[in-house]
Amino acid sequence: SATPDHVVLAADGLAEKADALLALLAETASAPSFPEAEVALRKENMLEELKVRRSEPRWLAEAALHRALYGEHPYAVYGPSEASIALIDRAALLRLHRKLFAPQNAVLAAVGSLPAAEFRAKLEAAFSVWSATLELPVPPMPPPAARAGRALAFVERPGSSQSVFALGRFAAKES
Repeated sequence: SATPDHVVLAADGLAEKADALLALLAETASAPSFPEAEVALRKENMLEELKVRRSEPRWLAEAALHRALYGEHPYAVYGPSEASIALIDRAALLRLHRKLFAPQNAVLAAVGSLPAAEFRAKLEAAFSVWSATLELPVPPMPPPAARAGRALAFVERPGSSQSVFALGRFAAKES
């Protein structure tokens, strides 16, 4: 799964399958293949998912809320557009992976019946192929601009049988 802030690769299964699960997870983290046919299929599915989402009042309300709350900030983009989906291709995915996926900025959490020392040994064996990059990119996203006051956003949806209201604000910062 992925959000604007993080990516999560996860696998779960029986403890006796830990080696196979970790090998698959390590391969996905270190050397994804992004097969052309799978990329094309995912793009088709994303376009269909986008059509469905745009028909849902809750999604429309949350998208409007994000635009009103975040303005020009990247967080204002609540979902992909047809244009952004069209830009996805195998080469771009590989470039992005090489640029951003590195072991020195990853966190791994392991939960299960194996003793910690055994978990560590299995993890080190599986992930030994994942090498560090020379330099990690600086996160490009600045903090959102402060809001000057209240805002309202309306999405007209003629014929809709539901109304959805969404209220949001920035979370309080630690002092």
